Amino acid sequence: NKRTNTFQVECIRKPVFVLACDQSYFDGLQGAIHTLDTYWSDHRIIVYDLGISSEQETLLRTKCAQCTIIKFPFSSIEKYASHIGILKYFAFKPFVIQDALRRYGTIIYADSSARFNSNSFNPVLIDNYIRGFAVRELSGHSLSCYTHTDTFTWFNQSYRNFENIYIAEGGFLVVTDTFLTRLIMKAWLTCALESDCLITFKSQTKCNETFWSKHHYDQSAIGIVLTYFFFQGNKETRGNQKLNDPAPYDMFTSIQRSLYDINRNVDEQYYLSRKRNA
Repeated sequence: NKRTNTFQVECIRKPVFVLACDQSYFDGLQGAIHTLDTYWSDHRIIVYDLGISSEQETLLRTKCAQCTIIKFPFSSIEKYASHIGILKYFAFKPFVIQDALRRYGTIIYADSSARFNSNSFNPVLIDNYIRGFAVRELSGHSLSCYTHTDTFTWFNQSYRNFENIYIAEGGFLVVTDTFLTRLIMKAWLTCALESDCLITFKSQTKCNETFWSKHHYDQSAIGIVLTYFFFQGNKETRGNQKLNDPAPYDMFTSIQRSLYDINRNVDEQYYLSRKRNA
């Protein structure tokens, strides 16, 4: 990437890594911390406590020197949106990202299932000074196949307008505080507060594929929001081959390699307990 050769690398705002989990995903979180210790040992890790146990909190405080724990304020937000506390809806995620963004300016958010395999984030961080927001498009996964029609209606849109747009992965995001990012986050947060937007209990997905899948809550919402602020990459079919020119927010436009993997149900139960005290 030629931009990294001309941009002053020391001018890049040092990112903070943001993780979040409750007690049931704590062993997965340990796996994420293990890979951060491997590739980013000198960077801060912010862990949002979604309901970890006191023993798990003590383990983090004694074994993870670079970790800061922030308790998620469920009681304050549930006054306005009772569904926030139901973690399977992922309504907490935009609030975690917004709070971390306000505190630290540049963040790399990862689900507890993320496993880092590189420290070559500079091209993404540099491009984010312009675009502010980077995720990975899931090629071949049409947004309309993974989003309830009522969510599109809430945004005053039709699912048919999104059949050639791919859903964005929600488990890994690189975000920098810019004017554009603030607009994106405001829209995402507003949707997260409204169950008629994020959850849409009585709705279903529709698409032109031979199958359709379940609603993806936070991913579905951010995919729609991003289409408002970025033009989409060209997608076409030649014969049996589908060609995809990625959208500007796809981090593969910055670096053509994977910087992480998503490994669900791969836990490291004893990683922190076996570390020396921080």
